[in-house]
Amino acid sequence: MHPAWLLATKSVSERRSRTILLVLAVTLSAALITAVTLGLHSVNKGIEARLARTARSGDLRVQRIGGRDTFDRALEKTVLAWPEVASTGPRLQKQLILEMVRPVWQPRRGPGAKPDPEQPQSFDRKFKRINSSLTAIGVTDADKTLRPLEFTEGRWPAADDEIVVDELVVRQLGARGRVNIEAKEPIWMQQSAGTANESDATAPSDTKIEFGPTTIPAGDDGEAANKWNEKFNVHVGTTLYAVRQLGDSIPNLGKVTDLLGFKRPTMSATTLKVVGIVKQPELGGRAQAFLPLNALAALTDEQGKITELDIVLKRGENAEAAVATHKDGIPPTLTLQTTAKITGSISKNLAANRLAFTVGSLFAYLGAAFIIMTAMSTAVTERQRELAMLRCIGASRLQLAQIQLLHGLQIGGLGALLGVPLGIAMVEALFWYYKSDIRIGLTIAPERVALAFGGALLAGLLGAALPAFQSSRVAPLKALASRAKLPSRRSLFIVLIVAIAGLALNIIAGRVSSDANQAFWTYLTLGIPGLLIGYFLLCVPLILALNTIASHTVSRLVGLPPLLLRRTVRATPYRFGFASGALMAGLALMIALWTQGRGIMNDYIVKFKFPDVFVLSANFRPGVQQKLDAMTNIVTGTNAISMVAMESNQSFGVQGVSNFKTTFIGFEPERFFDLAKLEFVEGDEATAKKRLKEGGAIIVAKEFRTAKKIGVGNKITLTYQGHSAEFEIVGVVTSPGLDLISKFFQIGEEYVDQAINSVFGSRADLQNRLLGGVEPPTQLINVSLVEKVDERVAIEKIRLETIPYGAIEVGSGRRILRDMTGFLDRAIRVSSAVAILAMVVASFGVANLIIAGINARQFEFGVLRAVGAPRSLLTKLVMGEAILIGITASIAGTLMGMQAVFVGRHIDELLFGITLTSKPPVLQTTIACCFVILVAVAAAAPAAISLTKKGPRELLGSIRG
Repeated sequence: MHPAWLLATKSVSERRSRTILLVLAVTLSAALITAVTLGLHSVNKGIEARLARTARSGDLRVQRIGGRDTFDRALEKTVLAWPEVASTGPRLQKQLILEMVRPVWQPRRGPGAKPDPEQPQSFDRKFKRINSSLTAIGVTDADKTLRPLEFTEGRWPAADDEIVVDELVVRQLGARGRVNIEAKEPIWMQQSAGTANESDATAPSDTKIEFGPTTIPAGDDGEAANKWNEKFNVHVGTTLYAVRQLGDSIPNLGKVTDLLGFKRPTMSATTLKVVGIVKQPELGGRAQAFLPLNALAALTDEQGKITELDIVLKRGENAEAAVATHKDGIPPTLTLQTTAKITGSISKNLAANRLAFTVGSLFAYLGAAFIIMTAMSTAVTERQRELAMLRCIGASRLQLAQIQLLHGLQIGGLGALLGVPLGIAMVEALFWYYKSDIRIGLTIAPERVALAFGGALLAGLLGAALPAFQSSRVAPLKALASRAKLPSRRSLFIVLIVAIAGLALNIIAGRVSSDANQAFWTYLTLGIPGLLIGYFLLCVPLILALNTIASHTVSRLVGLPPLLLRRTVRATPYRFGFASGALMAGLALMIALWTQGRGIMNDYIVKFKFPDVFVLSANFRPGVQQKLDAMTNIVTGTNAISMVAMESNQSFGVQGVSNFKTTFIGFEPERFFDLAKLEFVEGDEATAKKRLKEGGAIIVAKEFRTAKKIGVGNKITLTYQGHSAEFEIVGVVTSPGLDLISKFFQIGEEYVDQAINSVFGSRADLQNRLLGGVEPPTQLINVSLVEKVDERVAIEKIRLETIPYGAIEVGSGRRILRDMTGFLDRAIRVSSAVAILAMVVASFGVANLIIAGINARQFEFGVLRAVGAPRSLLTKLVMGEAILIGITASIAGTLMGMQAVFVGRHIDELLFGITLTSKPPVLQTTIACCFVILVAVAAAAPAAISLTKKGPRELLGSIRG
C-alpha cells in the first residue's frame, strides 16, 4: 500500500467519531442533492412527456389561429397530396359531461344528527348520480403511433359506443375514498365547480347486477363499506352516459330535484362502455376521455370537423421548408407550424431549470466542502507535532499533502456511497406520498447519479485542499516546539478585508447593472460566490467581536469564570468562526425564503383583483355571454376575455437561457372597465378607454414599467405567428391576475406558451392587427353577481348554464386566491424543510469541530481537573462555546439572508418586473435563530457529556501532538 494512503487510512481509523460525523455531513449533502436532482429531472421528463402529447408528435401541425376552434377535416385530403407528407393525424377536442349512477355506502344517521367518530357506525346504501365535466378527445388509428396512451388496463376504443377514461375521471366518479367519515356539507359543495358533482338517484332497474347489501352493520370501522364502494368504482366494462347537460332523461333514473331546489335541465344521453383506463397526465391536469373521432363529432354536432391536424413528413424532408412552401396554400384562418418551433420555448425554459439546479447543487457541495475543510484544518493544527515527526524521519512535503487529499477523498467517497442511495430513497418516498397529485414516476438518470456522486468526491477533495497546503508547510523544529499560538492580527485583518470584499462584490454584481442579462450572469458567477465566501470568512472576526462583547454574559449564563470562555475562543478564532459559518447557511436560506415568500404574498398575490366569478374554457361556443347576461336574477354584468400568448420586443427572462412570452388580454373596453378593478399606476381610466376604442393602444402591467422602464407614451411591438403590430402604451396598471387564472387551471397549451406578465387591449385590435382577421377565442368570462346572492348557488347555476358552451371550470375569485395562497404556503414549508436539513448537515460539522477542540485541549482540561476544577466546569465550557457559535451563526445567517433578499429583489425587478417590499418576519426569524443556537448546543452535548466521564489522569496522559 502506498505510504500516503496508509497514513490517511490510519488517520481516519484513529478518529472514528469525527470521521463518522464528517461522513454523515457529506452523506446528507449527497442525499439532498441526489434527491433534488433526480426529482427535478423526473419532473422535467414528466413535463416533456406532457408536452409531447400537448404539442403533438408530428413534424408539422395545422390549427385554427388563436385557439382550439374547429375547422373542416376536408383539408386533410389536401395535405396528403403534398409530396413531402407521409401521413396525417387528425384530432378533435371538445368538452363533455360523463355521468354514472352507482351505489354508495355512507354512515347511517337520524334527521339532523351528526356522526360521532368515537362510536361504531352502520352504513346504508344509497344510489348516487355523479357527473364529471372533462376534456374529450376524438382519436383515430394514427394516434396509436403519434400519441400513444399508457394504459393501466383495457384497450383503445374501436366502436362508437366505447370510451377510454383516465385515472382522474375514475377518481371523480368514485365514492370519494373513505366515506365512513361524514362531510360537514354535501360533497358537491366541496368539489371544484366543473369537475365532479353528485346528487341522490333511484336504483337502476337492471336486475342482472348485484348491488350489494342495503345495510352494513357497525363493527369493522367501515372497511366493508370501503370494499363495496371500491367495487363500484369505474372499471373496464362500466356503463357511463355522455350528456349535454345534467339531465333527468337518462333511462331508468327517474326525476331528480337538485339539492339547490331547482330542477336540472333535461337533455338526451348516450350510453358509452368503458373499454380502457389510462394514466392521469403528468403533473395533474384536467380529466380526459378518449372516443373515436367520428363518435365524438356526432356527440358534439361537429361532424366533419377537427381541431388539429398533425402532419408526419417523409424521411429526409425539411420541416421549415415544407412550411415555407405550403403556408400560403391553407385557409387564412389556419396556421401551419413546425413542432420544433412550438416546443422550442419550453425546452429552453426546462434547460434554464437545469442550469439553476446545477448552480444550487454546486453551492450545496461547497457548503459541505467548507465543513470538511474546517474540520481537517483543525486536525492539521492538532497533529502538527505528529506531522513534524514524519518530516523528521524523511517524509516529503508532497507526501504530507497527499495524506490530507486522500483523507478528504475517503470521506467524500464514503459520503457518496451512502448518500446517493439515500437520496434515491428520499425522492422515491416523496413521489409516492404525492402520487395522487403529480402522477410522476422516478426517472433515475445515470448522468445525474454520477453528478451527485462526483460532487461528493469533489467536496472531499476541495475540503482537503487547504489542509493539504497547511500540512506541506509544517516546519519540523517549529512544530515540535509549538504548543499554543495565538493567531496573528495580520492574518485576522486579511480575513476581514477578504470578507468585506466578498460582500461588496455581491452587492456590486447584483445592483450595478440595469441590463437584465448582464446583471443575471454577473450575479450568478460573481455575486453568489462573493456572498457565500464573504459571510463564511466574516464569521471569524465576528466571533472575536462577540467574544469581547458577549462572553461575560454567556459565562454568567452557564456558570463559568469570567475570563475562561473569552481566552478559549480568542486562542482559536478560526475553529469557532468556521463552525459558525457552517451553521449559518441554512438559517440564511430560511430567512430569504420566508422574506421572499411573504413579499410575493403581500406585494403581489393579495393585490390581484379577481372577479366575483370566473368561467373558463379552452374556447367558448358563440352565445355564452348572452346566456349569462340573461341570468339577471344573479348576474349584473359579464365580460368576455381572450388570452393569447405572443412574442414581444420587450421580452422577459434571460437571453439565451429562458424564453417567456407576454399574454395579450383582449376585451370589449366598455364592459371591461365596468367590471374590472384596475389600479392605474400611470395614466387614467377615461383616457385609456377612449384610446382603446380608437385602436392601436394597449395598457401594460406595471412589471413592464419596473423591468423595461417603459410607460405611457412608449410603444411596444407584439408578434403572433408572423403577424406583428406596434401599439402605444396608454396606461400602466397593477395586473388583475386574469392571465394567472387560465394558467392556474392549465387552460390551453400553457406548457408550450409559457407567458409571464400581461398587456391589455381591445379584441378588435387582437383580431385585426395580430390574428389576421380571425375572431379570437374566448377563454374566460368575468361575472359580477347581484349583491347578497348565495355565491355557491350562483356558481352551480352558472355552471349548469355554461357547460353546453364548453365551460370546464367555474369558480370564485376568493377560491383561486385561497388556492394560490395555499400553494405558496406549501412551497415555503417544503423549502424550509430543505433549510432545516442544511442546518442538520452543518450540525455534524459543528460537532466534529467541538470534538476536535476537546481532543486538542485534553491536557489543558486535565490540568484544570488536577487543580480542583469540578467535572461540570468542562461541560459548561463546551456549552458556552456552543452558545457563542450559535449566536454568531444566527447573526451572520440573518445578515446573509437579508442581503440575499436585498440584492435578489433587484434581479427580480430586472428579469420579471416584480417589486417586493416586505421585510423579514421578526417572530419567525427570532424562532429560527433560537433553533440555530439549539442545534449548536445539541451538537456539542454528546462530546461535553463524554468529556465529564474522563478523570484527570486520563486527560493528562492523552496528549500526543
